[in-house]
Amino acid sequence: MHSTRRLGPGSHAGAPWYAFAMRVMALVAAASLPAVAATVRGPADIASLTAAADAVVHARVVGRESGWGSGGPSSGLIFTRVTLQPVEWWKGGAAGARVVVRVPGGSVGGLTQTVDGVSAFAAGEEVVVFLRKLGDEPGAAVYAVERLALGKFTVVTKSARAVRDRSHVSCQGCAAGEEDALPLSELRERVRRSGSAR
Repeated sequence: MHSTRRLGPGSHAGAPWYAFAMRVMALVAAASLPAVAATVRGPADIASLTAAADAVVHARVVGRESGWGSGGPSSGLIFTRVTLQPVEWWKGGAAGARVVVRVPGGSVGGLTQTVDGVSAFAAGEEVVVFLRKLGDEPGAAVYAVERLALGKFTVVTKSARAVRDRSHVSCQGCAAGEEDALPLSELRERVRRSGSAR
C-alpha cells in the first residue's frame, strides 16, 4: 500500500530548503536597494553656505590620518583628520596656515566606520571647502565641513570647474536650482561677494 502525505496550507515538501532559498532571495533583494542617503538641512546654495561658514578655502589635500575619537577605542568612534594646504582663503582663515578638517568615519587597524553624507577627501585632491571651526590645536585650526558633503567642491583642474557630489546626501530645504558644477572663478567670485555682503 502506498502512503501519501498531505501538506497543509503554506507547507512545502522541502521546507528547510525553501526557507534557505527565501532568505537568499531576501538578501539579494536588500543588496539591490539603493544606498540610504544622509539627510542634511539646507539650503546649500553658495550664498547660504558662505554665510554659515566660519571660513572658505581653496586648498589641496596633503594628508589623511584616521584615529579613535576622544576616549580612545572605548568611544567607539573613528574620525579622519584631513590636512589641507591652502591655495587661497576666500573667507576667514590665516594666510598660509595648514588646516585640519575632522571628518567622521575612517579605518583603524582592521575596523572601518562609514558615515553616510560626509565629505570624502583623496590624497592630492584640490578642493574648495566651506568650514565650521571646531577649535584649535598646536599649529593648526580644526574645522568640520559645513553641511557635510554639500560644503565640499572638488576642483577639476583640466576644466577649472568646481563640482559638488550630492549622491549620498538628501537635502531638506535645498532649492531646486542649487548649482553643483560651476567655473572655479565664478565660485570664488560668489563666495567673495556673499562674504562681503554680511
